[in-house]
Amino acid sequence: MPPICKKIKIKYLNGDFISVEFFELNTLAEARKRYPDARVENWPVDFPITAVEVANVVANTNLEFNAKETHFGTGNVMKSCFFSHCSVGLSIT
Repeated sequence: MPPICKKIKIKYLNGDFISVEFFELNTLAEARKRYPDARVENWPVDFPITAVEVANVVANTNLEFNAKETHFGTGNVMKSCFFSHCSVGLSIT
């Protein structure tokens, strides 16, 4: 049987960081409370859902993201975005 885990957090010696957390959002009200600026009433999902939050810092770069915002390049910020049923939310090449 594989290990069961809801959250994993890893910090590397070079400053890289990643965390992944799975949790349930049972109602629209719970989603609004967790993401007050994300216009959750427009999300194309039916509650309850299992959500995942991913946070990542790539050391010595301008790339950092978490559940609230993404920073990339110089001065580029994405906030309150929702991605569902997609293989890539943001691709930087």
